Amino acid sequence: MQQLEARLKCPGWSDNFGPRRKALVQSLTWPLKKGETKKAIGRLARYRDILESAVNMDTAKLTIAIHNLELETNGNVRKVKDNVREVHVLGLKTNTNVLEVKDNVQSVHILGFKDNVQEVHDLGLETNTNMLEIKDSFREVRDEAHLAKLEAERNALRRRLSAPDPSTNHDRAQRSRHSGTGSWLVTSDHFTRWEQQRAAI
Repeated sequence: MQQLEARLKCPGWSDNFGPRRKALVQSLTWPLKKGETKKAIGRLARYRDILESAVNMDTAKLTIAIHNLELETNGNVRKVKDNVREVHVLGLKTNTNVLEVKDNVQSVHILGFKDNVQEVHDLGLETNTNMLEIKDSFREVRDEAHLAKLEAERNALRRRLSAPDPSTNHDRAQRSRHSGTGSWLVTSDHFTRWEQQRAAI
């Protein structure tokens, strides 16, 4: 094929065919002889037949592969349908179970609600009783605190109105006195004369 392509190639003006006229004649003439042309046509026909056989074989292989794939796909589709049917049945069973669970939950909820209402009612009564006790205790504490406050105010008022106790100041002065303090006064002549005059009176 490459040799035939090289011989059928149209020469250009730059090829070594000599003068331009010779090059023109050479480019317009058929490069193959009659026998060579028949051989070339025969070879091309054989190549065409080989290519057609190869294409037919590939088409047959592809058709068989497609057919096998179709059979496999149909089998998978059948399995998927069966699985879907099983899932649908399982879904129906699940829905039935869910409804039963809902009914059971509703029954338990109603019973539990009744019990809770009774417990809340009892707890409310107990809470009211405790609140009354707390109010009474608070009232007693408040009254005791008020009485204690009044008593403290009375005691403070008594302390302010009562006469001072001189012994407290005397005892404090006696404890803080130093020995010999004021002895100069009682030993002085003025004090002695005053004491003698007071005794004479």
